[in-house]
Amino acid sequence: QLVSIEQALRMPSHVRVVAVGDYNGIELDATKRYLFATGHGVPNLLRYDVSNWNMATLSKVDTGSAQSFAYDDLLQEIYVFNSETRQLLTLDGETLEVKSTLAVSDLSPGDVWIVVDGRTNTITLASEADQKSGVPFVVLDRITGAVLDKRALDPGNILLGRETSRLYLSFFRRRAAIMQYDLRTRSILAEEPAPQKADRMLVLDDQDEVLL
Repeated sequence: QLVSIEQALRMPSHVRVVAVGDYNGIELDATKRYLFATGHGVPNLLRYDVSNWNMATLSKVDTGSAQSFAYDDLLQEIYVFNSETRQLLTLDGETLEVKSTLAVSDLSPGDVWIVVDGRTNTITLASEADQKSGVPFVVLDRITGAVLDKRALDPGNILLGRETSRLYLSFFRRRAAIMQYDLRTRSILAEEPAPQKADRMLVLDDQDEVLL
């Protein structure tokens, strides 16, 4: 109740609450009309129409309340990992139906971050590794599903530098560092100390900067 009172007091008139719940990931589509959302309180992917917030489409596909997803503007595909079934799902961005599935059974248990890179045709899965079992970091060939790289890295966040095909990794649990990984050569280019329990990042491609 206190939160709603504070919102009413502080919120500007041009701001509105369109949904309340446990959301972890949101992203606009290529047209900037649709906003996709997922999270621990969202068992199926949601799509909101920005021009009419009352128009929300719920995918029929069970994503296991996935923390995150990746959206490909060019192919209009959504990639989400169902931790319960251990499957990487490819959804059609328009119909929100399954286009394909891929078993990734050895990925470490935990919340999973996903990055898709059209330049290298790769999908990267990175688990926060709640348990020290399996492999927390996997790079897949998007077309064949073949495993291109595996590493004992359990980042708390990964982001893509779109112009460079370089991943930026920050860590929340077992490592105090920020790391740069090249998807073209599948190698670590740089690692620098960072505060412990770093949470989220922002990549500014036009300024060649990473905010942590």
